[in-house]
Amino acid sequence: MIVKSKEKFHLVTERLVIYIVVLCFFWVGCSKKNETHFSKKALHDILMTKKGDSIEVNEIFQLHNTKKVVINIWASWCKDCLNSIPKNNVLKEKYSGFRYVNISIDKNYEEWGKALKKYDVLGEHYYLPSGWDGDFGEFLQLDWIPRYLVVNEDKTIDVFDCTQLKENVLDNTLKK
Repeated sequence: MIVKSKEKFHLVTERLVIYIVVLCFFWVGCSKKNETHFSKKALHDILMTKKGDSIEVNEIFQLHNTKKVVINIWASWCKDCLNSIPKNNVLKEKYSGFRYVNISIDKNYEEWGKALKKYDVLGEHYYLPSGWDGDFGEFLQLDWIPRYLVVNEDKTIDVFDCTQLKENVLDNTLKK
């Protein structure tokens, strides 16, 4: 009887240790660093305009540096992204104190162009040819879209990892 209790204890202990190790692995391996400044490589990644011109990420901040910028990373094949468009458009109308920049990681430039004609996404539009795996995507540790960032006038990042654009996020950012 004592032998069976010891075996059961060891089995439970072994399972608990395995559980803790797996949990720690995911906790450490899946956490994102909450960045406050863009890396130089991320700022020099190339975007495409609707006209087909190339522009560096850095340049979108230099165009109008008098407002905070809300960046929406999206794609036309992403159901969550498409479902968020109407709500985002309402927020964009209500919170006009921000610039809204939409960066698409669509599979190609043509798909992105079709999506812009089909969906009424308010704001400025850019296509990121390097997608998930480029310098900008890697800096963001991009693993889910839609993904929102709020960037201050001085290019510091106020909100780094947000998957839903909500009023409280915009309210809190405006108060700073």
